[in-house]
Amino acid sequence: MRRFQHAEDPLLAEILAAREAIRLGAAEGWQHVIVEWDSKTVIDRLNSSSADNSVIGPIVEEIQAMRRSFCYCQFSHVPREANFHADRLARAAVTDAEGRNAFPSLLL
Repeated sequence: MRRFQHAEDPLLAEILAAREAIRLGAAEGWQHVIVEWDSKTVIDRLNSSSADNSVIGPIVEEIQAMRRSFCYCQFSHVPREANFHADRLARAAVTDAEGRNAFPSLLL
């Protein structure tokens, strides 16, 4: 699992993780992607059509541009309590020999 050591701001770390998730989906050739996040702030920003003039704005724009490369890409908020199993699966992710995240087979 990738850690964002240079991101001291939790919101920045969350948006960087969202970008990594989208990059992974693109690299794996996935065409239909649903990103569920327990940070409503991140999901609201990713789904917004308004310009984001904050420090994370350029990353939000990058994710929104990458979103268009999929046939279907949805960003949804899930309450933290409902995200327990996803969090455990993410923590169980291992890194393969090339440094890519390898998800448990039940997710694929």
